[in-house]
Amino acid sequence: SPLGPLPPGLDFTRWQQMTARERQTFVEGAVAALNAFTQRLRTDVSVARGLPHERLAGVVKFVTDSAPRRAASAYLKEMERIYMTTEGQKLSILEGFQKAFERLNIPAAVTPPPQASPSPAAQPGTQ
Repeated sequence: SPLGPLPPGLDFTRWQQMTARERQTFVEGAVAALNAFTQRLRTDVSVARGLPHERLAGVVKFVTDSAPRRAASAYLKEMERIYMTTEGQKLSILEGFQKAFERLNIPAAVTPPPQASPSPAAQPGTQ
């Protein structure tokens, strides 16, 4: 390659070497691939005949959970946030994308409720 060999893995070091356009292209490609995959599964499930209800429900849940819900730019921004952390810098590019995807795609219904802060009266020595 005229640009030199790529590192053996798509890791944080490679992410740092990528231009903004390359990063955007990577994320856009990943989102487009997931979108095409889930659309195809939706089509296949809608024409499936004789599939047991339990199995159909599982496939529908998988497709719903796996379908991108945001624009590629949102996942890219989340990946950039992840890579700003020490823990994030240990992830491969694919793992970083998966983590960003999971963070942004978790339906509100399954996110844990916010923790209530203790009331001032419950804290000793505040009177």
